[in-house]
Amino acid sequence: MEKAEASSSSSDYSPSDNGSTGSNDSGSKTFGLDARNTNDIDPRTIKSFAIKVDGKDFDIFFKNTIVPDEIIEKAQTYSPLLIDHIGKGSKGAIKTRRRCVASSRAKTAKSRSSLKLIKQIKQDLREESESVVYTWMLVSELKKSKYHYYLLSNKVKSRQEIGTTHASIEKRYTEQMGHPPHRIYLTGEFHITPATITYNFISGTYMKDKMTALEEKSMVETSNTAEDKYTKPIENLFSEMLKEYFCKFRILKGHNTTSFIPTNNPNITPTELAFLKELFGEKWDTYVIPGKKSMTRFFGIQPIVRTKEQKDAEEERKRIALEKMMNRMKPGKAEANP
Repeated sequence: MEKAEASSSSSDYSPSDNGSTGSNDSGSKTFGLDARNTNDIDPRTIKSFAIKVDGKDFDIFFKNTIVPDEIIEKAQTYSPLLIDHIGKGSKGAIKTRRRCVASSRAKTAKSRSSLKLIKQIKQDLREESESVVYTWMLVSELKKSKYHYYLLSNKVKSRQEIGTTHASIEKRYTEQMGHPPHRIYLTGEFHITPATITYNFISGTYMKDKMTALEEKSMVETSNTAEDKYTKPIENLFSEMLKEYFCKFRILKGHNTTSFIPTNNPNITPTELAFLKELFGEKWDTYVIPGKKSMTRFFGIQPIVRTKEQKDAEEERKRIALEKMMNRMKPGKAEANP
């Protein structure tokens, strides 16, 4: 069995630890506070519903914005959950597993059966025309007083992110492992080409509160400028982990204000359209309806429907109100009714 090389790195970045063990071994010394789905966002919620097809506006409609389970399950067959054991460490020092080739076997039955991003990249690049976007999470599990770091990811097939949101990754991992991640440190997106892996920390569900807290802590404790935020040590350490693990790729840091997933742009690509048609199948006309007329349906609001008698009564009330107003405006009425 080939043993993976390990590279050791550490950081003097040490915000107050909030690990369940109450010790610096928790990993917070290097990666900061836990990142969680504090608003309890439902992983079945669709991220984007407006699309354009042949220049026409359409909306993808699911009642109350919740995607049916059968659609999610089908979508996830195209985007399996990928679990990479990327390193381990304690007391602020992390040893990253060097994986120029993914030839060594994992140590446990569960991880051995898991698909890995490092093995999946080439196939995904072929299938997706040499450029792929993934959502990812960096999590850890406590084993024999050491924290083992796992990179969780799945391929994003369309900007609707059906079954591939960060909340979906956590749910899939929890179901597969039988428990939620012990810690969730970072979440974001990857944009991968044959030569590069570009990452960001974009995830409103998990990272917004953490990034805001870290930046505020930076300004208060160290008086750093906007260009030198407290997140820099995290970025450096994560970049080094990726460089060691994916050593055949150039690792780049993307902007944390620019998503690789154009959620707010309805102009879907031909590849996305083909995927959605395959996903919805015979129910395409059920789930995809003419745009701008579907908002009441989208949010589960039923339009008010009146009977003929109700409509006639409403018209009569309007007629009487108008007649009273006109009478008050006639000469002499104002003096008679001061």
